[in-house]
This record gives sequence, structure tokens and C-alpha cells, in this order.
Amino acid sequence: MRRLLLLAGIAAMLAAPAAAQMRPAEPVVEAELSSEQAEILALEQQWGQAFLDGDYDFIEALVAPEFHLVVHEGAPFIIPREPWLANTRRWHFASFTVEVLDIAVTGDTAVAVLRGTWQVDEDGVRIIDEAFFLTDTFANRDGNWQVIRRHSQTIADNMPADD
Repeated sequence: MRRLLLLAGIAAMLAAPAAAQMRPAEPVVEAELSSEQAEILALEQQWGQAFLDGDYDFIEALVAPEFHLVVHEGAPFIIPREPWLANTRRWHFASFTVEVLDIAVTGDTAVAVLRGTWQVDEDGVRIIDEAFFLTDTFANRDGNWQVIRRHSQTIADNMPADD
């Protein structure tokens, strides 16, 4: 009887759709990361703080010359490094928080998955107040990690209601 129940349980697990086996992502646990993953985690945290501090020297060193921001707001947009930097210099970051959910490193490439929130003002007017999901792709060049792509997606169900 036990064997029959065990086999039935295994069969049920194998038959379960993948969606039923998914669970919400949780922030990475620093103690469980490799040294390379910990380095990417630190860079992500420093990047967020650099937005708040207006540390554009750090940001310019972190984003590679071929960096592009990829966003989808009704239609896909690909924004090259210089226009993206110009926007960030105009803005005042009232808040910027991120949680790193996953970091994968293979060779000279790393990918970090994050979720967060931000509030941005321009000329004293709040222009952004939203939650987002990010995927950053890093390349390691001569021992230094640089971001070559950032994909940003607004999390619609956490956005404030329009007035």
C-alpha cells in the first residue's frame, strides 16, 4: 500500500503543470553567493545608492560604452547610453530601492534580476512613482564588471492610480 501511495504521489508531481510548481522570487541571501555573485550584488546596491547621491562618476564607470536601457511602455524603446545618462543627470531621485532576486555568472558574463521602487522629480515635480522589474547584463573586462544592458519593466499592479 505504501508503495502504491508513493508511486501515486510521484505520478501526481510529474503530471503537475510547471505553473503549479512556481513560487514568488525572494531576495538573494548574501551568505549563499559565490564571490563573483557577491561582487555583482554589491555593484547593484552601489548603483542604487549612486542614483540617490548623484554619484555620476560611479554610474558612468559602471555602464559600458555600449550600454542601452531597454524599456517596454506600450511599445519597446531602446535608449543608448548618452541619452540615458542625460536623463538621469536631470532627475532628482527622491527614493530608489531594489531587491536582487537572482544572480547568474558564467565566464565573463553576469545577469542580475531585481525588483524595486523609485520616485523621481524633475524641476520640483514628481514625474515617476512606480514599482519596476529589472534585468541587468554585465560583462567583465580586465577584472571590472560593467553593465551592457538594462531591461526595465514597470510592475503595473503596484503603480499608483491616476488621479
